[in-house]
Amino acid sequence: MMQKRSFVRWLLGIATTLALGFLLACRAAAHLALGRPEWRVLEGAPEEYGLAADLVGFRSRDDLNVAAWWLTNDASGEPGRATVILIHGLGGNRSSMLPIAAFLVDSGYDVLAIDLRAHGESQGNYPSPGYLEVAEITAAVEYAHRRGSRSIVLLGHSVGGVAALHAAASGVDIVAVIADSAFVSFFDMIDGVRARQVSPWMRVGLGLVTSRSLAGLTAFMTRVGGGQRIDARRADLMPVLPHIRWPVLFVTGDRDDIALTANTRRMAAVMAVPGTRVAELHAGHQTYADAPREYERAVLGFLDEVIATSSSARGPAA
Repeated sequence: MMQKRSFVRWLLGIATTLALGFLLACRAAAHLALGRPEWRVLEGAPEEYGLAADLVGFRSRDDLNVAAWWLTNDASGEPGRATVILIHGLGGNRSSMLPIAAFLVDSGYDVLAIDLRAHGESQGNYPSPGYLEVAEITAAVEYAHRRGSRSIVLLGHSVGGVAALHAAASGVDIVAVIADSAFVSFFDMIDGVRARQVSPWMRVGLGLVTSRSLAGLTAFMTRVGGGQRIDARRADLMPVLPHIRWPVLFVTGDRDDIALTANTRRMAAVMAVPGTRVAELHAGHQTYADAPREYERAVLGFLDEVIATSSSARGPAA
């Protein structure tokens, strides 16, 4: 009898240790999924780029406060040629998009630069690889329409580009998308990040934590650990791209080892919308910083075409 009780106690001890270990692993997963404090620091101001901005806010469909700048070059309050909603990448915020905002405003466009969840001054603690952020992009589109915008274009960089494409596939009221350095899936992006790691332990660790085959378990662990369930598989773009009804400009850098040009071409190839194209720049992942003149030509040329097309489709204003 004593031996049986000892064996039971041993089993209970093992089970308790394993349970505690699993809970600690879940807490660690939830912590890793959290946004970082430095992502909230605005590193530039509109006036540094000669821009005047209204600080505005609205609620996302999942009830988060979203912070944004409304930027225009028309003091009369008349709408610009179109409104471009700027969507930053992971770790940035609306201030990261000010250089792009400057040339767009100078070219006669209104700009709405938003903070995604867990970034800048927007609410939320857990970012996703681009699918949850559809909620704040949808709210931004609705806000722009309330301000009188007739034609709205989404321009997102990296995760912001992924989110813009998911938003377009969801049916938001826009006329085009510019997807800058968007990655075809979270797992392809992570492969690029892993390849840049010097430490073999970091490469192995990233491979385990971000494996597609373990994505469901990772999402479950994050939720159990007190965080939000983030399933990276839901950010995959190939299944959603055929549902987009508007032209897309895919911008890619030929030296980008995170969002590969080959994958960008794959994405463009499944699009059946006239006007969709790929602008391949001699650049890395930060395409505008690496090739500003080429970037501006590609973006402004695309905008000229889609705005002219959308205007003729609408007919003259009433």
